Amino acid sequence: MKLVMFDCDSTLVKSEGIDDLAELREKDREVARLTRMAMDGETTMSQIFTQRLDLIRPHRDDLQVISRRYLENIVEDAQETINLFKLLGYEIGIISGGYAQAVFALAATLGISANHIYAVDLNFDGSGGYLGFEDKYGLAKSGGKLNLLQSLRDEFSPQKLIMVGDSVTDLESKPAVDLFVGYGGVVQRDKVRDESTYYIECESLAPLLEIVLDEHEKQLVASQAQPLFQKIRSLKAAGLFYN
Repeated sequence: MKLVMFDCDSTLVKSEGIDDLAELREKDREVARLTRMAMDGETTMSQIFTQRLDLIRPHRDDLQVISRRYLENIVEDAQETINLFKLLGYEIGIISGGYAQAVFALAATLGISANHIYAVDLNFDGSGGYLGFEDKYGLAKSGGKLNLLQSLRDEFSPQKLIMVGDSVTDLESKPAVDLFVGYGGVVQRDKVRDESTYYIECESLAPLLEIVLDEHEKQLVASQAQPLFQKIRSLKAAGLFYN
């Protein structure tokens, strides 16, 4: 098995679900400040995860809005890149501190199996009122992605295990993977850029094909995606992804 795992918010999509929820509930200023602090490594995810949701108290219907925003803001070339990985036998997954109700809808659109989706479930009462969350993968805690990826490595013994993400919580997973690719096409974070094995500065996710695939794999799919590989060469020449 060859496994490529993506973060969701600001990696597969050009939005942050928590910030969108905060905007819907008119709590955007305070929540955005807390989110930036966590993503930039100034505080831990576990310290603010509960605090943000208790402040927002989202309604179940709000998750439908977030789901629609995800689908409207898929990152450039994400679908074609994922399709080519799958054609070559790679398994694709999502590891996100975002909310499962929205992440699963995005995954279905991108053709990612529900078996490889790891996110946080929000719980609601019969009228849709917020009751709390279920974090069965530990993703609301610092080091959660690291622990989960190590568990996946132990369970599946993949030939390749790659993580792609934009934030410090993604970067924490680096010791558990064969390759960590930092993604700065939506939001750039200095620590992630400086400590990633490879870093993508353009919005497109297509450079992952150049970074991850070996020469034989590239040859197998190059004829089916010539415009995309030409784009990758142009992005590389412009210095928009590098190690």
